[in-house]
Amino acid sequence: MITWMRHRDFERACWITASIAVTLLVAIPALVVFFYVGSSSDGVWQHLQQTLLWEYVKNSFVLAVGVGMGSLLIGTVTAWLVTTVDFPGNRFFKWALILPMAIPPYLLAYVSTDMLQFSGPLQTGLRNYFEWSKGDYWFPEARSLLGAV
Repeated sequence: MITWMRHRDFERACWITASIAVTLLVAIPALVVFFYVGSSSDGVWQHLQQTLLWEYVKNSFVLAVGVGMGSLLIGTVTAWLVTTVDFPGNRFFKWALILPMAIPPYLLAYVSTDMLQFSGPLQTGLRNYFEWSKGDYWFPEARSLLGAV
């Protein structure tokens, strides 16, 4: 019994150490920015604050809230549907709805932007099929804040 408890304590200590190491590794970029804020920057921080900083903060806030609300809405509705409603393909969607968590977000962002932009295969296919030109239809801009959300 004592050997098992020691092994369990060792295992727990390993997990705690690994999680702290990963947390510090992920936090390095933020820590570097934090430490450079007070250093001499020849007016770069002042320039950023006067020109772009508040727009970046606003866009980051809108992006975070938009993605959070969209994920909450889509995730809640789809989870409720697959757990309460019996429809064809229900078993498929129970595991397929987890797949976006397996794809790195930056990779999904690049692929979706490429697919949805003006020169992407979706809009190109629509223009070719319906013989549209640029002004004949409206499509949301993929390379915008709304497109990022």
